[in-house]
Amino acid sequence: MILFAAVDFDGAVKLFNMDVTVTDTSSNSVIIPVVIEIKPANEFAPVFPADITVNFNEDTAVGSDIATPVATDGDSNDTPDGVLTYSIQSGSWNFLLRRRLQVERFFYSIQSGS
Repeated sequence: MILFAAVDFDGAVKLFNMDVTVTDTSSNSVIIPVVIEIKPANEFAPVFPADITVNFNEDTAVGSDIATPVATDGDSNDTPDGVLTYSIQSGSWNFLLRRRLQVERFFYSIQSGS
Protein backbone atom coordinates (compact mmCIF):
# COMPACT_ATOMS: atom_id res chain seq x y z
CA MET A 1 0.00 0.00 0.00
CA ILE A 2 1.17 3.49 -0.78
CA LEU A 3 -0.05 6.67 0.86
CA PHE A 4 -1.74 8.53 -2.00
CA ALA A 5 -2.90 11.70 -0.21
CA ALA A 6 -1.91 13.52 2.97
CA VAL A 7 -3.68 12.59 6.21
CA ASP A 8 -3.88 14.50 9.48
CA PHE A 9 -4.51 12.98 12.91
CA ASP A 10 -6.23 16.21 13.93
CA GLY A 11 -8.73 15.76 11.08
CA ALA A 12 -12.10 14.06 11.38
CA VAL A 13 -11.01 10.66 10.00
CA LYS A 14 -8.52 8.64 12.06
CA LEU A 15 -9.48 5.16 10.84
CA PHE A 16 -9.70 4.02 7.24
CA ASN A 17 -11.48 0.74 6.47
CA MET A 18 -11.21 -1.12 3.19
CA ASP A 19 -11.51 -4.57 1.73
CA VAL A 20 -8.62 -5.96 -0.30
CA THR A 21 -9.17 -8.75 -2.80
CA VAL A 22 -6.34 -11.11 -3.66
CA THR A 23 -6.79 -13.21 -6.84
CA ASP A 24 -4.50 -15.84 -8.32
CA THR A 25 -4.17 -16.81 -12.00
CA SER A 26 -6.90 -19.45 -11.62
CA SER A 27 -9.39 -16.78 -10.49
CA ASN A 28 -9.40 -18.04 -6.91
CA SER A 29 -9.76 -15.10 -4.61
CA VAL A 30 -10.12 -14.06 -1.04
CA ILE A 31 -11.24 -10.77 0.45
CA ILE A 32 -9.59 -9.47 3.61
CA PRO A 33 -10.58 -6.44 5.63
CA VAL A 34 -7.85 -3.86 6.24
CA VAL A 35 -7.97 -1.16 8.88
CA ILE A 36 -5.49 1.71 8.71
CA GLU A 37 -5.18 3.86 11.81
CA ILE A 38 -3.60 7.31 11.71
CA LYS A 39 -1.29 7.93 14.67
CA PRO A 40 -0.46 11.44 15.87
CA ALA A 41 2.89 13.07 15.15
CA ASN A 42 4.65 15.12 17.78
CA GLU A 43 4.34 18.37 15.86
CA PHE A 44 4.97 20.91 18.61
CA ALA A 45 7.42 21.50 21.45
CA PRO A 46 6.19 22.74 24.83
CA VAL A 47 6.27 26.51 25.27
CA PHE A 48 6.33 28.71 28.37
CA PRO A 49 4.68 32.06 27.70
CA ALA A 50 7.56 33.90 29.44
CA ASP A 51 10.38 33.45 31.92
CA ILE A 52 9.13 32.84 35.44
CA THR A 53 10.19 34.97 38.40
CA VAL A 54 8.78 34.07 41.79
CA ASN A 55 8.88 36.35 44.81
CA PHE A 56 7.68 35.33 48.26
CA ASN A 57 8.32 36.29 51.88
CA GLU A 58 10.92 34.36 53.83
CA ASP A 59 8.33 33.52 56.49
CA THR A 60 6.08 31.77 53.95
CA ALA A 61 4.88 28.49 55.46
CA VAL A 62 6.46 25.26 54.23
CA GLY A 63 3.95 23.55 51.95
CA SER A 64 2.58 26.82 50.55
CA ASP A 65 2.05 27.06 46.81
CA ILE A 66 4.41 29.76 45.61
CA ALA A 67 4.08 29.36 41.83
CA THR A 68 2.35 27.34 39.16
CA PRO A 69 4.45 27.17 36.00
CA VAL A 70 2.14 26.49 33.07
CA ALA A 71 3.41 25.57 29.64
CA THR A 72 1.35 24.85 26.54
CA ASP A 73 1.80 22.36 23.72
CA GLY A 74 0.01 22.45 20.38
CA ASP A 75 -0.34 18.65 20.38
CA SER A 76 -3.62 17.23 21.62
CA ASN A 77 -3.90 16.43 25.34
CA ASP A 78 -5.52 13.17 24.22
CA THR A 79 -2.17 11.91 22.91
CA PRO A 80 1.05 11.09 24.78
CA ASP A 81 2.83 13.91 22.92
CA GLY A 82 0.42 16.49 24.32
CA VAL A 83 0.76 15.49 27.99
CA LEU A 84 3.29 17.76 29.68
CA THR A 85 5.53 16.61 32.52
CA TYR A 86 7.43 19.13 34.61
CA SER A 87 10.78 18.55 36.31
CA ILE A 88 13.37 20.74 37.98
CA GLN A 89 16.68 20.68 36.10
CA SER A 90 18.82 22.95 38.30
CA GLY A 91 18.51 25.06 41.40
CA SER A 92 19.84 25.85 44.82
CA TRP A 93 16.88 25.45 47.21
CA ASN A 94 14.39 22.78 48.27
CA PHE A 95 11.14 22.75 46.36
CA LEU A 96 8.32 20.39 45.47
CA LEU A 97 7.08 20.45 41.90
CA ARG A 98 3.88 18.98 40.56
CA ARG A 99 5.07 16.90 37.62
CA ARG A 100 1.78 17.15 35.70
CA LEU A 101 0.07 19.95 37.61
CA GLN A 102 -1.84 17.26 39.47
CA VAL A 103 -1.31 15.49 42.79
CA GLU A 104 1.80 13.55 41.79
CA ARG A 105 4.86 15.26 43.26
CA PHE A 106 8.60 15.29 42.61
CA PHE A 107 11.27 16.28 45.17
CA TYR A 108 14.48 17.97 44.14
CA SER A 109 17.24 19.24 46.42
CA ILE A 110 20.65 20.81 45.84
CA GLN A 111 22.56 22.30 48.73
CA SER A 112 23.58 25.93 48.25
CA GLY A 113 27.19 27.05 48.46
CA SER A 114 28.62 24.71 45.79
